[in-house]
Amino acid sequence: MNHEREFDESLATWLDEGAETAPERFVWTAISDAEHTAQHGAWLVLLKEFFMHLKPAAPILGVVAVAALAVATYQLVWAPNVGGPTIGPREFTADDLPAIVMNEENALAGFTIDEANRQTGALALAMPLRPGGDTIDTTAFVDALAITGGDDVGGYTTWTALFETPEAANDAFEFIAAEHDSPEGRDLADTRTDPGLGEQSATWTGQQYDFVSAQTIFWREGNLLLAVVGFAEWDADDVRALADAMASRAD
Repeated sequence: MNHEREFDESLATWLDEGAETAPERFVWTAISDAEHTAQHGAWLVLLKEFFMHLKPAAPILGVVAVAALAVATYQLVWAPNVGGPTIGPREFTADDLPAIVMNEENALAGFTIDEANRQTGALALAMPLRPGGDTIDTTAFVDALAITGGDDVGGYTTWTALFETPEAANDAFEFIAAEHDSPEGRDLADTRTDPGLGEQSATWTGQQYDFVSAQTIFWREGNLLLAVVGFAEWDADDVRALADAMASRAD
């Protein structure tokens, strides 16, 4: 067997076996089987083209050296797509809050900010809660910020509450959501929809926060809770636009 033929056979065997012969740390974790198959094929085409350019050098490099190069290339090119650490949600800090809520720089066109009604800390955390209801667990609570603004027709409050961990934020999300859903709370379960924001989200429309009509979009992103509330002559498009803008700034 000559060197070129030996190289071809070694390369074909390695490529045909593919991911099944990779070390255990190279495991698919985040995409579907269909995506897996398509991406696997695409990478194999690129790898085959790359290694074909190495054929003239095979007698010099030797099969062992080329095989070592193949494994190294596999790890550099393929491995990022089949394993490695998973990037989780962003970890928020108190310094992030002022830039996420509505402010003078990012308010919708025609909106003014009511700085006199700025709320922070525990007072801001309590804003979505029903007066006289159960108190929320503040063991892992860090800070909260609420800013109100609007135009000459509707009013809007943007709200954030920060917790030490995503788990604590999840518990707070469930608590506040239950306050809105429960007949003993705001009794808005029949109006609840999912706006598709963050890791958990809900929208309620109806009588709440002492307003005859209001709309709330509420969601969680990692260790942060976020909300937009439209009240008075609120506009659903403005509520959604404010929520989308906050979600983008929290991305």
